[in-house]
Amino acid sequence: MNWRAVLRGLGVSAILSSLGLVVGAWWVLTLWEPEMYLAGYLKFLYFFTVWAGAMAAGRRAPRLPWRHGAAIGGIYSCLLLFLKWLLVPTLDFDLSSGALVLNSLLMGSFAGVVGQNLRRAKRRRQKLLPSVQKF
Repeated sequence: MNWRAVLRGLGVSAILSSLGLVVGAWWVLTLWEPEMYLAGYLKFLYFFTVWAGAMAAGRRAPRLPWRHGAAIGGIYSCLLLFLKWLLVPTLDFDLSSGALVLNSLLMGSFAGVVGQNLRRAKRRRQKLLPSVQKF
């Protein structure tokens, strides 16, 4: 397990999450309406940041990218549940919390494999590029 790849993936996830929260705060403060539904935006932001972080970790992983991506999904979801518990300590952990962790693990492992395949495709393109004749 390459922990530098995992830390890079967590960094990508944290940066994208921060940017997404800033955009969401701007959206709420400028366009606030009482019936505004933010849960969909926050779910999209969470799964997008897990996907991007797992792809970054899988791209940097020398082998077993699914394990690096799953680590990103697991660490990020446990961190989110811990922050949720810090903000609202009376909230219970129920079946939906387990489903969130499981979905994050599965999506992270899939995104890690996609990240490594993108890295291999880039290497193939660079290898084939000198053989193409330029006019």
